[in-house]
Amino acid sequence: MIRRSVGVRRILGSGIALVVATGCSAVPQPDTVTSLTRPAISEQGAAAAIKRYDEVSNAAAKRRDEKLIATVETGDLLRLTQAGYRIERMLDKAGKRIPAPTTHVKPSVGVPSFGGYPMRFVASAGLSAYKDYQVLDLWERKSAGEPWLITHQVSPEKKVKLPPLQGLRPVTSADNAKLAVSPAAAADALAEYLNGGVRSRRANLFAPSADVTRILSTVADGKSLLKDPKSYRAVIDTFRLSGTPTAFLTSSGEALVFLSLTEEFQLQVGPNLSIYWAQGSPGSAFSPPTTKYDSAITSTTLYQVALAIPQKGAKLRILGTADEFVEAGGY
Repeated sequence: MIRRSVGVRRILGSGIALVVATGCSAVPQPDTVTSLTRPAISEQGAAAAIKRYDEVSNAAAKRRDEKLIATVETGDLLRLTQAGYRIERMLDKAGKRIPAPTTHVKPSVGVPSFGGYPMRFVASAGLSAYKDYQVLDLWERKSAGEPWLITHQVSPEKKVKLPPLQGLRPVTSADNAKLAVSPAAAADALAEYLNGGVRSRRANLFAPSADVTRILSTVADGKSLLKDPKSYRAVIDTFRLSGTPTAFLTSSGEALVFLSLTEEFQLQVGPNLSIYWAQGSPGSAFSPPTTKYDSAITSTTLYQVALAIPQKGAKLRILGTADEFVEAGGY
């Protein structure tokens, strides 16, 4: 399921816009490691994994089947998709909004070599139903007895230039010394940038990004509620790194990095007031409008990000992001 969230997501009465597409996972092959390292997967195996993902995720999206999508996705991506299904069921109880079937078009893969599990590879492709967008996937196989699953997935615009995937290999400590920043430092810098906005000391590390502009605009919309101090007394909005980034060195010298961020949002109301998630808002999928809170509403939004870290002296590029409400409530 490939998504792009649009507009204000958190504020009372806000709606949501999703683009749904697809992707795949293959039947596991026997463990045949016979040398110190080997390519994670063959081209034929990657093609089969992508084909199966397209078939399964299209079927899962049509039925909003959380168990079925768990056979081809895992980790934070699975959490995003399952939360999206929950929101869609709330917004479309009659099940009339059927997503357009989408497949990977002319996929290209980057296959690093590994000496053991987990093994990973990266795939990029066009999207059959969305001509102006492409998809970038991170695949993982935890053991020889488990299938290939997608752990990260973003859908950049076609105009975004992706790093070359041929010749990918895991980033080493020696590579970090040549990069503008290490992958771990880049992830922390991005969280700090989103927390501090355009005035953040980390903002200059990054090239202009439409996705980041959209996120910061949504943050600003939330904070603008404080213009009504009689109703709202505080807005707390915090981005943090979720998990550990996965990074590969590309033949261009850039590092391709996949990471997740968690945004914790809290809107506190004034004395003698109550607050709730309005009917039709994403938050109402997790906290119905009949549930009112005397102090604040809260939400958790999960983001997946792919970025490119250049050699020293150049700015980091945000290649694409995907996000979804995964929790909402209050107190």
